[in-house]
Amino acid sequence: MKLLNNFLAALFAVGMAMGCSNDDVVDTVGGGSEVNPGDKVYVSVSVSLPTAGKGTRSTTVDPEDGSSASDGKTEIGKDHENTVNRMLIVLARPSDNGYITSGTVDTGLEMSQTSVRATSKLSKTALAAYYNNNPLSDQRVNVFVICNYTDDLLTSFRTSDDSQSGFALGDTSWIDKVCEVSETDKETDNKNTSIWAPGAMLMTNATIATKMLPRTLKEWDDYSSASKPLDFSINSSTSSGDRLENNGPVRVERSVARFDFRDGSELGGNKYHVVAAKLTDDATNPVDIVDIELNRMALVNMSNKFYYFRRVTDAGSIEGGVCRPEIPWGTTPGNYVVDVDYATKAPGLSAYNFPLFRVGTESGDGVIDPVAREQWYTSSIAEVLGTDKEDDNYTGDGSTSYKIWRYVTENTVNETKRMTAGLSTGVVFKGRMVPTDAARNSTDEQIAALAKVLDYDMSDASLELGHNTNTDPILYTFGGNLYLRWPNVAKAALKAATLEDGTIVTTNSFYEAVFGKGAHEGEGQDVDSPNYLWHEWNDKEKTDDALQLFKKAATKNGITLYQSSEDDGDWGYYCYYFYWNRHDNNDNAGVMGDMEFAVVRNNVYKLAVTKINRLGHPRLSENDPDPVDPKDPDETGDVYISVSVEVLPWVVRVNEIEF
Repeated sequence: MKLLNNFLAALFAVGMAMGCSNDDVVDTVGGGSEVNPGDKVYVSVSVSLPTAGKGTRSTTVDPEDGSSASDGKTEIGKDHENTVNRMLIVLARPSDNGYITSGTVDTGLEMSQTSVRATSKLSKTALAAYYNNNPLSDQRVNVFVICNYTDDLLTSFRTSDDSQSGFALGDTSWIDKVCEVSETDKETDNKNTSIWAPGAMLMTNATIATKMLPRTLKEWDDYSSASKPLDFSINSSTSSGDRLENNGPVRVERSVARFDFRDGSELGGNKYHVVAAKLTDDATNPVDIVDIELNRMALVNMSNKFYYFRRVTDAGSIEGGVCRPEIPWGTTPGNYVVDVDYATKAPGLSAYNFPLFRVGTESGDGVIDPVAREQWYTSSIAEVLGTDKEDDNYTGDGSTSYKIWRYVTENTVNETKRMTAGLSTGVVFKGRMVPTDAARNSTDEQIAALAKVLDYDMSDASLELGHNTNTDPILYTFGGNLYLRWPNVAKAALKAATLEDGTIVTTNSFYEAVFGKGAHEGEGQDVDSPNYLWHEWNDKEKTDDALQLFKKAATKNGITLYQSSEDDGDWGYYCYYFYWNRHDNNDNAGVMGDMEFAVVRNNVYKLAVTKINRLGHPRLSENDPDPVDPKDPDETGDVYISVSVEVLPWVVRVNEIEF
């Protein structure tokens, strides 16, 4: 994987108003100082924003900036992705991140193109509780920064009357705070979607910044003026001569990921050749007759919770923990990014925004149906790639046409066997079958009729097109070939099984798929075969029960059915392609690697469908011999599309998708 962190947060000058108590503290012992309620001292902190030239990373793990291996490409964020308008700062014990005090900066921010600077007050009373009338034996302090914090998070740091901190001295639970995100069609029902709002993107530490405090409380008297704060970003000395080694930045990373998209088709217009056929019996080579034109893309399984601060497991002998770097898997062990409930989360609304499946149905596992599709975050590809949409200005792979689609929360699981369709974040692409000019102009009667059906040409009454899924012609595929109406399937199966002398080989796979173990007509037919059941449906009352029996027999034998449907006023024949977001590619097709499928914060995933190998999954799961199941692994040998994916610190990952 190639991960993390283009940008830094250097502690230079942002002030913080730390939590306070109403207790009077008077101390002149052990280097102490008299403290009265309302006494303040001043600190300064500065957050350095990402700029061109600062984002390039090496191809090795750099724990210093929280990054993991990449291919050396990064993307500098947009100005609105690098802006800080408020800040929450937490000081914690170096041993266990036990809480000391915290403060916010909401005004007085001095923004420049590369940094944000402010100064604020800190309660001396709160510090006195930490010093406890004694000099510090360990002057180190861990400094955490939350840029553009959520209101939910701020609430947890304050009591109801706002008189003191919501966390007691030494409390370690604050570091495990979780951000809950709910995104719906109704903005009033949304929760914490401000984390990716322009100019207010949530950012937190990429690494733990360890700084130094004065040894005694008395030495804080020198920082009682806003014009002379304790500067956490530079080395300095206290009045007693103690050296405070505080030089260096606090580095932050964005807490969400980003998905970008471009047209990866060779034909242009998101169009791909998928079905070819010989236009005449004596033709030498097949000709492309059906293309897929992608028209929609939908985000599915976006996690609804994530930790404010990144955390990882151990990587062999390398220690994991909060704000430790992600290390890719290769010849040596890597680690896992730890997501909320990543070992126990289950498909559905309890863990996800936009879940792929409708769960809790009679199937027990979940289904994809119109109700499920209503849950997805669906975008028109034409709108995603529209001229009014924001370019990412990325040229790292030679492509300049990526558009920013949307932001996504972190989503990981704890082992490869849990990288499944029900748990992994993915993108569902919807495409329409369109005939080629070769098909439209074909002299073959069936190919020409197929072209008219795919064009939904209602001027030809013989095609029986009527804006009705249940009565429009059904398309069928078997063995990579596409057929219009069932009698043409039966005709092709019989032809495939017939030898030159007229002998019918009933063990032929196509024959068995259509006619089962019996005769193709008359006496001795297999009453459980698709052909027999189709006639039972078509030649009689065409009841839904009879149709379902036929569909079940056909899909059981590997035959796929496609029925017409409407999309934004356009009737036609559509299918779906499922892509699970690839994070750390092991370059081993068909074998999932550790952390291969995931979404990790501060990454840009650049997606492009570069190839489509076949027709996709039908709209109706009952028409699919291989319907997507929540337990399906993210990577199988059954490849529908190829996706170009590159993931780098933004982080950017370009994923080329092949179906």
